[in-house]
Amino acid sequence: MSNAPKAHVLVVEDDQPSRAVLAYLAEDQGRVRVSQAATASEMHAVLARDAANLIILDLNLPDENGLSLARQLRTRSDVPIIVVTGDVSRDTRLAALEIGVDDFQTKPYDLKELGLRIRNQLRRSMAIRRPGQVESSARVAFDRYVLDHSERILERSDGVTIHLTRNEFMILAALLRRRNSSVSRAALLDAIGNADDGPSDRAIDIYIKNLRAKIEADQRDPRIISTVRGFGYRLTG
Repeated sequence: MSNAPKAHVLVVEDDQPSRAVLAYLAEDQGRVRVSQAATASEMHAVLARDAANLIILDLNLPDENGLSLARQLRTRSDVPIIVVTGDVSRDTRLAALEIGVDDFQTKPYDLKELGLRIRNQLRRSMAIRRPGQVESSARVAFDRYVLDHSERILERSDGVTIHLTRNEFMILAALLRRRNSSVSRAALLDAIGNADDGPSDRAIDIYIKNLRAKIEADQRDPRIISTVRGFGYRLTG
């Protein structure tokens, strides 16, 4: 039996029945440790004593706006965030993506699908680079970085791990596959593969903006990911 510590998921949802369902999905038959919070203040209290590997966040909380809360979390931590909300507006989805949340699910959600999304985020969050790991086709170097496909992480040359959301990772991987070539927005939408979520060209631009913030020395003068006006983007390096 493995002695590895369990992953810790924090569910932040003010509606008790919904919170219970989310906690049940996150627990994954006892494989995951789950904490629950009904308010932003309770969430802060939990995180003050116990770091989380994943936060499932409702946007409609009684004491604080969920988008503001997500922004606070992202400024001080790379912990994966899955937003679960009844707000189906495009503006809210784009605002959440711009903040840097890792996934966005609207209610009512499919229980099996959400359970899989939770497990996928946890698997990436808990991934630890194996000592002595060598360069392989699964590890692609560019500029000052290495994109590790097996662990789904981005490493900087000084050893720092750069957190990428799922969609940021998929877009960066797609650009790397066609390094030094122009890649259309449509091709990048296909790379995301979230047809049910209805992503748009605007969403691609937001993902690129977030990627540039993480890897470019100067976002106003990007040297790694350049814009191909009216078409898409190109990665060089």
